[in-house]
Amino acid sequence: MNFLHVLHFQKGRAHYWGRWLFLRKKIFCDGDVNFAWRPAPAWDQPYSQTYTFMLQIKPETMTDNKVVLPYVEDYRNPAKLEFSHGQSVTNHPNDLNHDGYDESEGCYVMQADKNGVDFTINGSARSRFNPIFKIVNWLGEPPSFIAVNGRQVPTKDHFHAARSGNDLVIQYFGTIDQKTDFGITPN
Repeated sequence: MNFLHVLHFQKGRAHYWGRWLFLRKKIFCDGDVNFAWRPAPAWDQPYSQTYTFMLQIKPETMTDNKVVLPYVEDYRNPAKLEFSHGQSVTNHPNDLNHDGYDESEGCYVMQADKNGVDFTINGSARSRFNPIFKIVNWLGEPPSFIAVNGRQVPTKDHFHAARSGNDLVIQYFGTIDQKTDFGITPN
């Protein structure tokens, strides 16, 4: 099984399979093939930086940088959501740069108002792959339908929704490559 590793920042240091590696302006890392190995520094050297990365199973169709790069760019440069109901949560503990995207969980974090959330995500400049939306302090059960561009779409084929504590987490199954409106309301 192959994995796709994407470091959120442009450079970092991580412990990987018993060796230290240094990544500088690396687009993606595929197993140990694309890592530049260096001699390990002393184990007692202080190092306090925290880096997040995306790790996912890599389909066999991801064979080169041209195919992988859109996934890397999607993770490193999340969309700025435009809200008509609800709002982005930019002070979430895992939102490293306070842009409404939780880099550790790989999801957009938002707060609903009494009508739920209505927002637009723009995928025309950069495609968005299977985006995940986390709605904090959600009241009620997960919805069985969500609105996508004004059309009601059912759970089973187009998205998955589940409660996680007081939050609702929804993953939309699909690629967004244009401006797309979402509406998520309580049942």
